[in-house]
Order: sequence, then structure tokens, then C-alpha cells
Amino acid sequence: MTIFSLYNNMKVAILLDIFSGHLFHDVELFIILYQKNIPYISRIDFINLYPESKFHHSSIMNINSILIKKLFNTSFNIITDFKIEDYDIVIDRFKLDGRNINKAFASCITSFPEFQWAKSLSSNKSSNTLKILYTSRQNTSRKLADDAHLFIMNLVSSYNGTVCEELEKYSIEEQIELFRTHNCIIGVHGNNLTGMMWMNPQSHVFEILPFNVKNYVYDYHCMALCMKHYYTQINGLGESHNCIMGLDDSSKKVLEHHLSMLRNIMEN
Repeated sequence: MTIFSLYNNMKVAILLDIFSGHLFHDVELFIILYQKNIPYISRIDFINLYPESKFHHSSIMNINSILIKKLFNTSFNIITDFKIEDYDIVIDRFKLDGRNINKAFASCITSFPEFQWAKSLSSNKSSNTLKILYTSRQNTSRKLADDAHLFIMNLVSSYNGTVCEELEKYSIEEQIELFRTHNCIIGVHGNNLTGMMWMNPQSHVFEILPFNVKNYVYDYHCMALCMKHYYTQINGLGESHNCIMGLDDSSKKVLEHHLSMLRNIMEN
């Protein structure tokens, strides 16, 4: 067997851990694998080192099977009986270089092939005009105060944008197409923002997050950098990122002004 044929039949092991089954954290590892630009992966196995642990298997199987098919054109299994030496690549979140920002995909950010990734997921392109998507989390504990939510709803409506109040009701294929047809996303910090990875590169991301937690909560800022999106943080009133957040007048004006500028730039 030639070196070329060996390289084109790579076997990959992804180690399951306490974060597995959470979309953002699964996508982190897909970013790392995609960055390696392997022409052909013959097999991906998710390795369960802790069979007694309760991973979100349904999420892993239902969502990740589709993402792996689109991104790597292969399928995967969850296994417990394995030998590390059987694999060409082993991805262990806790052995990756976080570059002092504690993000598994940190070393991929500056050279990530964002256009290739986007093309692998969908051929749809977003509009040349401003298309805003507000991914609401009002059915969770981490959400906006009612008046702040109403403000965002009215603002997005004034731009003929889209409000998605229950993203979990969409299949992953529907989510990909929903995000792909928009070029601006607004949302409270949370898994609802992982969809920025389905958007076309150089889209606009507005994350609502208290300024006082940014020194250790930068998941989606890093993800935005991967896709070369334009990221803006809107200050949410709250003591942590796991609370009900308000918006003061200054934050509202910042968001209004940014959207107004974007529309003028894109449509004039």
C-alpha cells in the first residue's frame, strides 16, 4: 500500500468526555478535525472511556451523524472496546493546545478554512441585504428580561428579520439552512449561537453577554473568529452568563446604531 493510499484511509478516534453531546463542544472537535484537511477519512469512532457515564447519546447520534456526513463524508460509531494504536488520529479535548484561552480549537482559529467548511454544509448563500436572525432563549433559565426581549423582537421586526423562539424544534438540516439564509445573528450567550458555524463567512454576530464575565467566557467570540465573522458584544445586565439579563439604554442604542450602519453599508 502506498503512502498516499494510507493517508487517504485515515481512521479517527474522538474521545467522549463530560462535554460530549453539547452541540458547541462537539463542533469544537469537528473544527479541529476539519482543520487537518484530510482527503479521505474511512472511519470515525467516538470512544467512550467511561461506559458507566451518561452521555447525551441521542444528541450525539442524531445531530452529529448528519454533521459528520456533510463535513467528512463518512459515518461514525460509539464504541467502548478499542485500541488506540488502531487509529491514525486521536482527538482528546484535554490534550489539545488551548493557547491560554481554554478553547480546544484555539490553534485552528487563524488558519481555519471557513469557506470550504461552509461549502461542505450547504450551497445556499445569504442575501446581499441585511438579514437578521434573533435566536431567542426565552424558554430557558439563561435568557433576556421580558422588556429586553420585547425590544429585540421589535427591533428585528423593523428590519423584516426572523425571530426563532424554539430552535430545538428544528432538525439540524433545517437549522443549517435557517442560519445560512441570514447574515446577522443576535442572541444571548448559549448554544443557540453555535449556528454561526452554519452561516456564510464574514457574517455579523451580536452576542448579549455581561462585560464583567468576558475575561473567561469567550466561546462564541472564538467561534466567530474561526468563521471570520464580525463579532460585537452587547452588554447584558447581570452578574454572570447564567442568569436573566437586562439591557440598559446604552446597550440598546449600541445595537440600534450597529444595525443601522450595517444596513446603510450593505444596501446603499
